Amino acid sequence: MKGLPGIAADLAQVVTEVARRLQGRPPEEIGVEAAKAFCRRHAGCELRLPSARSLARRERAERIWQLYQAGVRPAELARRFGVSERHVWRVIAGKKTGAD
Repeated sequence: MKGLPGIAADLAQVVTEVARRLQGRPPEEIGVEAAKAFCRRHAGCELRLPSARSLARRERAERIWQLYQAGVRPAELARRFGVSERHVWRVIAGKKTGAD
């Protein structure tokens, strides 16, 4: 199963291909045809999408990890992201153990 980035890239590719093929047609028609093409390509696959909140938390954790690796101190990261220092340490520990 592809991860969210792979699925999103594939969806973008499908929409681009259909839009080229149906150039000049109404956006609604392009959208319907792109949805059909995407479904044909992924028929039978289970697709789970994270909530926007969950996705935002993952992105924040990834950014915290990147900045930590770049040398930013946990206290500063907590201040920047509006979270507790303890939360920053949990993110770091999770990244170190591969839990996230």
